[in-house]
Amino acid sequence: MAKEQVKILVLKRPKQKLESDVYSVPETARKLKTAPENVYALIRLGKLKCLMLSQQSVPKFELQRFMNDNLGIDLRDEIQTNIEAHKKEA
Repeated sequence: MAKEQVKILVLKRPKQKLESDVYSVPETARKLKTAPENVYALIRLGKLKCLMLSQQSVPKFELQRFMNDNLGIDLRDEIQTNIEAHKKEA
């Protein structure tokens, strides 16, 4: 009698990158397609709330709220004024 060979196919699931529920300031800046300096200004202005952990972190839901609340609003002048004032203080 001939022996039958059985092949076992093992499928591996690709590793999925887990998305964090909080973003660092540089990560937040990348999401908003702006500079981290602008994100710090938004935080100082109270437009964007953050958590103070080991560093300033913006929760995912807060970033979504900020985008919804400020859709269509030009914040460039307000951000620039804040950045300039902050540089004078330093």
